[in-house]
Amino acid sequence: MLKKEKKLMHAYYSEAISLDMLREEQERITQEMTQAEQRLNVASYRVEEMEKVCDFAIKLCQNCFVAYGKAKPHVKTMFNRVIFQQIYVKNRDLAGEDFTEPLGSFFKKSWNTGSLAPDQERV
Repeated sequence: MLKKEKKLMHAYYSEAISLDMLREEQERITQEMTQAEQRLNVASYRVEEMEKVCDFAIKLCQNCFVAYGKAKPHVKTMFNRVIFQQIYVKNRDLAGEDFTEPLGSFFKKSWNTGSLAPDQERV
């Protein structure tokens, strides 16, 4: 934008454009700069809001066990849906689980108890 203004001023001083055209172009440039600043402010606000959400999510993850224990049933259901794609039960005991991604990639090797056997029920 500053380059445009400099070129515009140079054209005016060289008498290549009229004062009216200079004013019109300055007004157009000012409007463009105002719009750009507004877009930047909106984007900055969105980034700040996303940072708040991410900070909250990180804090929640750091104390997931405590948060889950204190949560109301509908919130526990949301926790479960975020973490588990499927839970397998056999004789009222946990028989296996499939994690949602990206968690599945992290837990697959260390936690997953195996695939669904024919006599297991899906929860």
